[in-house]
Amino acid sequence: MTRYTSGETIKVCRSAAPCSAITAVFAGASKHTVAATASQDGWFEIIADTSGWAAGNYLMEVMQATDSEKKVILRETFVLQQAAGDIPVGAEVRSEAEIAVANLKAMLGLGGAATPMVRRYRINNRELENYPIADLRALLAEWRGILAEERRRANGGRAPRIVFTV
Repeated sequence: MTRYTSGETIKVCRSAAPCSAITAVFAGASKHTVAATASQDGWFEIIADTSGWAAGNYLMEVMQATDSEKKVILRETFVLQQAAGDIPVGAEVRSEAEIAVANLKAMLGLGGAATPMVRRYRINNRELENYPIADLRALLAEWRGILAEERRRANGGRAPRIVFTV
């Protein structure tokens, strides 16, 4: 999935059949409509400035209109991330996978936080649940895989480069 940062400009250039109008609608965390500029040679250009847009998942749909019909010619999803300068001090910036791996490591590091003896119990209207260590280790392995995939994607689809020094 494509990722943009709030404040970036999204630019789409494509060829299209002759038409009366081309419009892009961005729907998701907020909604925006951008009209395309068309050239005489059949190309159109959509330029969308994301400054002020809410961060989140978006769907971009480009609609081509003629006198007799409307047709979707491009449909794409993307993620708009909050710009680093807009993130408040002390805000959580780790991904869901990074948080899950850290929490599971902490639980397993307590050495007894998860025992196979009692699975669920209640004390003073508070319910607690224990998980077998084997389940936690399996869950940790799954989240580590998700985290590795996130990092591969952030690195352009390649595995992170590891440098060995002596």
